[in-house]
Amino acid sequence: MNLQFESLFDALWMDGHGPYVWLAVGISVVILISMVFIPIWSHKQFLINLKMNSPDFNKKSRQEETE
Repeated sequence: MNLQFESLFDALWMDGHGPYVWLAVGISVVILISMVFIPIWSHKQFLINLKMNSPDFNKKSRQEETE
């Protein structure tokens, strides 16, 4: 089997292009991960706000104040 690079460092360095390639890969991974977690976080925040603004929530808080 013939390897393309002589060492792991050479494979990561890619004749000087490595930092740009790995930076692009890193940015892409961060964007993809945020595309998963930001909607989940937004949905949780929406449910919390919905619960706080519901009439049942206000009734419970008023009952707690009178007790």
